Amino acid sequence: MPRKAAQVHKTLLQFFKELRKLGAEFGYRSATEMLHLLYQLGTINSALTLNEQLDIAIMQKLLPKLHGSRRKLCPVLIALGKLCVENSKNVDKISHIEKDIFELEDYNYNQKQVLYPLSLEKIVRMYKGAIDNGFASFAEA
Repeated sequence: MPRKAAQVHKTLLQFFKELRKLGAEFGYRSATEMLHLLYQLGTINSALTLNEQLDIAIMQKLLPKLHGSRRKLCPVLIALGKLCVENSKNVDKISHIEKDIFELEDYNYNQKQVLYPLSLEKIVRMYKGAIDNGFASFAEA
């Protein structure tokens, strides 16, 4: 499997695993649409990196599936947030991402370690909405 395909496969599986916990997993059609989108993005703008393409695909195809109560949604948002940050597997404590990213008012999403800045910013807004309102959805954040 070529390197790019392996990275896409790995990323999709990681997000699928976390979304499944919420009952918002995606099927073959969504995966195919994401692959189609990645191809189109590369054709339209060859300057986009694979991570930038994946970030757009995650925002358009995966995050809109998210909605629910604070109790149900926050653990999944924390896990998805970790997937958006490089070396997040080295983070043992959930509080790291909450304290160091989610709770900051002026977090810089354009840091090198942020793999998917658009998606992470949306996840943070959804998390804050869930904390403040007891419920959050993609459309409201």
